[in-house]
Amino acid sequence: MKFGIQRAIGLDIGRDAIKVVRAERRRNGKVVFTHAAMVRLPGETGTLTPIIQRWIDSLGLRGEPCIIAIPGRSIILKPMEIEAGDPRTTRQVAELEVEKLRKLTNEEVIFDVAEVPGPAGTRTVLLFMVRPDALAATLELPLEIGLEIRDVIPSSIAHARLAREYATTAGNDPVVILDIGHKTTELTVGTRDGLRFFRSFDIGAGRFAEALALERGVSVLQANDLLLGEAAIPDPDQPHSPLTDTAKAWLAEVGLSLAIYRDRFPHDTDTPHDAILTGGGARLKGLPDLLARHITLTASVFPALPLPAEDPDGATYSLAAGLALSGITPGPAPVSLAPPAMRELRSRLQDRWLWAGAAGLLLAAVLTLVAGSNLATAHARHQEAETQRQAEILGQLRAQLASLTLDNGLLLKAMEPACTLARNRQVILELLHSTAETKGTTDWFVSLSTVPGTNNLLATQTPAPGPATNPPPAGLQFLLRGYTPDARFYSVRNMIARLQKNPLVLNADLLEEPAGNEEVWTPLNAIPFTLCVQTRPNEIPELRATEDGSGKLPAIIRGELAAAIRDQERFTRHILSSWNEINRKCSTFKKSTDLFNLALGKDVSLIDFRVAYQETQRLLRLQAKQQNITIPSDLGLGDITGRDKNVRHLLLQLATIRKLVRITFDQGVSRIETLAPLEPEPQKFGSLTVMEQYPVRITLKCSLPVLVSVLQALGNPDHFMAIRQAAITRADLTVPDLLNVTLEVTSMVFPDLPDAATLSTGRGPEAGMDTENADQSTLMRSL
Repeated sequence: MKFGIQRAIGLDIGRDAIKVVRAERRRNGKVVFTHAAMVRLPGETGTLTPIIQRWIDSLGLRGEPCIIAIPGRSIILKPMEIEAGDPRTTRQVAELEVEKLRKLTNEEVIFDVAEVPGPAGTRTVLLFMVRPDALAATLELPLEIGLEIRDVIPSSIAHARLAREYATTAGNDPVVILDIGHKTTELTVGTRDGLRFFRSFDIGAGRFAEALALERGVSVLQANDLLLGEAAIPDPDQPHSPLTDTAKAWLAEVGLSLAIYRDRFPHDTDTPHDAILTGGGARLKGLPDLLARHITLTASVFPALPLPAEDPDGATYSLAAGLALSGITPGPAPVSLAPPAMRELRSRLQDRWLWAGAAGLLLAAVLTLVAGSNLATAHARHQEAETQRQAEILGQLRAQLASLTLDNGLLLKAMEPACTLARNRQVILELLHSTAETKGTTDWFVSLSTVPGTNNLLATQTPAPGPATNPPPAGLQFLLRGYTPDARFYSVRNMIARLQKNPLVLNADLLEEPAGNEEVWTPLNAIPFTLCVQTRPNEIPELRATEDGSGKLPAIIRGELAAAIRDQERFTRHILSSWNEINRKCSTFKKSTDLFNLALGKDVSLIDFRVAYQETQRLLRLQAKQQNITIPSDLGLGDITGRDKNVRHLLLQLATIRKLVRITFDQGVSRIETLAPLEPEPQKFGSLTVMEQYPVRITLKCSLPVLVSVLQALGNPDHFMAIRQAAITRADLTVPDLLNVTLEVTSMVFPDLPDAATLSTGRGPEAGMDTENADQSTLMRSL
């Protein structure tokens, strides 16, 4: 008997409809589908949750274990080859790769691995990764509905799992599965051994409908009905039209995906020959013929499934059915991208039958012992085993305690230099000030550290046995490392002379480098040097008092500290001036009209954004129509206006899109394919926001001269916009000058800094940078 989930529902949340399929495993091991239903979604997103809740309740599926899918566009897939003889497990290889990613990007990911058949002697590992924010977005609606979510798996895994049972050809030949959604198409290659490859790209059924609507002058809904009925998708070799361009772009993405797959699986036995179409766009008329002519794939729509529905359409219910099937009978290489807490809960629930069986066996053993009159012996053995178990636990705890004690000792030892530097910061500032005034303009320092073993501030001093003695305190010893291009060390000699005159310094000299450690940077002609500085013992306690006990610093030190504070104030003014100049040159929005004549403070409301959005949409559509330019009707803001309640961010994103679109219009761009505002990125200095970026991804078609003009116009100081990423490909092999261009462009917004008075150093109206300067002013008054 197999333990685990005996029934599960798969939930497919689409743009226009939600599909649910329930699978159940009977006592004989056979899997059957007991429910299959679909509900159409209204246009208003705010009513989704109660509608779906009532629908789930009407089906009697509340509380059933639910499996949901995460789309391929949210997943990072990394294939890896493990050489023969490598003793590591696939999990160990994946964890090492994820750790490298965390160190490189400083981001956390949720991951899982699947092993697929590879060349002889090697193992091919597919590493699936998803960012927690993308996973949270996928889980948001199911959690609001109140479903009992047991697992989250990639949509490609669900398609491959279902195709393994109901749609693959004979044998173990690879099969291509094309899930054509509204906005994206997800290509999966799988065999009976499991998933091998997947890739997602941003051309779906909605793109074909928009192209036909533009071509025939009808609405998008009417165009979609035509594509499912009489209007077949034309061959890309036919005369140029929006629909043929879309078909050509879609075929190019399919061909690119298969080329990437063949590069990873080059053997003839790995080449797929059959394609299965699924998803909402699977029934677009003409797609199978396009694949057969241009990609040499025999294409067909996903076959009907044994579902209890009036229309058991495999293309419609394939994802939901694959999710339900994966929930009760995982395939040969299961993958789970559920959060850790959800995985732990699923593991406990799946193991409960195993625990119940174990408890029954234990009870039977106890009854047998009682029947045989061996209860006393069994009790003694149990006590002996329990004592041994507790001794083992105690030994483990002692080992952990010893390990923690060792780690704490190492940590304290590692903290010793930092604590020494922190407790003697005033001495260090004085030494750095002395060397900074005498170093050459081409010299530089790279590190400051204490000599190991000197002035251990963390160690507890234990007096030695015998008569009490008062040995003189040994001051601090510092090592100041740097580089100089002066082979005769003139500037280094000046530093040493200046340090030796300092009343805080007992001795300063050049430290002799070990033999064989002469490091010369040939390109910079720089020579390393190390200064060893020893301070006077009585000056170490943070310059609190001198030997005469007056509590006042010597006049020479007071003068040097006062000069250092004045230098810091001059530096502060210079930094503020430079920052204002950068603000003036790099700010994207320089006029009030750029921001809709609104003061983007806390008093702006959603109605302000609605008015600005409608007016911007009307004006850009009018200009596009006059210049015969195609642009997205919603300007890329249709998906966020109902959710993002930060009106200031919405207005700045809208202003960025308006300025970017007008720049492309002015330079002669003929078609803007997509506009997508990305998340705002504030740049902070401490808790102060000094700059904000509002990035937008734009996809357009234009010629090379027009692209050059657009890039030059983006750098215009009158409306400066920074280019962060660019991708350029040829749009048409027969038109050499036509390019597909994807740009990620960001506007630069500089919020007002706090008033200069809040940054004052305490020396009058002159502005400073931080509170440390104010502490220095207080110190000067105490001198």
